[in-house]
Amino acid sequence: MIVRMPGGRKIAVDSKTPMVHFLSYIDASTDDDRQTALVNHGRSVRKHVGDLAKTDYMQRLAESPDFVVMFLPNESFLAMALEKEPALMEEALKKKVLVATPGTLIGLLKVVQFGWSEQKIAQNAQRIADEGSKLNGEIVTFLADFAKLSLALDTVNEAFGNSRRRVENQIARSSLNLTDLGAKNRLSLIKGKKVAGEVANILKAAGADEDEIKQTEVQEQLALVAASGEDESDE
Repeated sequence: MIVRMPGGRKIAVDSKTPMVHFLSYIDASTDDDRQTALVNHGRSVRKHVGDLAKTDYMQRLAESPDFVVMFLPNESFLAMALEKEPALMEEALKKKVLVATPGTLIGLLKVVQFGWSEQKIAQNAQRIADEGSKLNGEIVTFLADFAKLSLALDTVNEAFGNSRRRVENQIARSSLNLTDLGAKNRLSLIKGKKVAGEVANILKAAGADEDEIKQTEVQEQLALVAASGEDESDE
């Protein structure tokens, strides 16, 4: 069995447990047979450790850590082997073989699972950082465009203010002077109530009084009537 670890590394788990002498121990009918089977079981487990070390899984399996796992499917397998081979675990570790029973293998797999969870969290954190960087770039771009729009609006407002002052101080005053001199218009500037009101405001800003504003409105209306009559006679 191959256990895949974060970062592409792999752990080899060997499960070819030597069971012959263990089963002989169970089937033995005398104490001597049981003791013989027990001694042989310890030796066979130790021999299997040596065989795994010679196999050199670490070199054969790419990206493998510096050990191989020898799995024993029952706690009693290891306990019986240690009874006759008490230095088995230490010898196995020196040969870079990790002897694992179901409990220790599950613990190892839990550690690997935790590693995968940590890697996923790290990847998600990196994605969040990437998305945050993109969002920040969009915000900076928006702020730059907004600043440009603000400057453009300031320019437009300044130009409008200059034009309004020119209308109030020059054009409207000139129109009032022309009206006082009797100049007539063929077209009216007054297209509706709102426009009429704004024209009146401009004339007031130019210094016109109420009589001058009313006079201008009357002349504009007369100009419309006159223009309409001339157009009918031309037809």
